[in-house]
Amino acid sequence: MDHDPRQAALLARILIAKHGAGAARVAAERVLQWARIGDDETAALWVEVVEIAMNRLASQPSLEEDELDGLVDELRGELSHRS
Repeated sequence: MDHDPRQAALLARILIAKHGAGAARVAAERVLQWARIGDDETAALWVEVVEIAMNRLASQPSLEEDELDGLVDELRGELSHRS
């Protein structure tokens, strides 16, 4: 990946500030949007944002960790099928 990890962390912070516990879901939607148009590098950046958001929000009881882990796996699978 050619993106700066600080960029993913910043995007995660912004989404958490704006969407709270829904930040990972919003980031996951971005993964799908970028994957659909064929920009796998940007989609991979957003997968990282999903993971960072999940880790930062893990202590909040409103997150269902298994569901979000499954979402990340699904998104990675979709990206790997595009390669």
